[in-house]
Amino acid sequence: MVKVTLEAFHCDVCGDEGDRYTVGYRDGMKILDRCPRHATKLEALRNEKGDWQASSPRSEFKVSSIDEIKQKKNPGQ
Repeated sequence: MVKVTLEAFHCDVCGDEGDRYTVGYRDGMKILDRCPRHATKLEALRNEKGDWQASSPRSEFKVSSIDEIKQKKNPGQ
């Protein structure tokens, strides 16, 4: 059986369909859901001076044995 999950974001301002933006601050992350019309300020930040850190894709897949899992739960045994 195949399960498909679709995640949609709706603009926090107007409710139209949009994208999720995350902005990092010293005290945490701000999550903003914005449609293209209300995302212009966020998109403008791309052109500001500063370093760019691309997000890493979550494509890692690992199969662990029961012994490996137990070893991680109880290191040194």
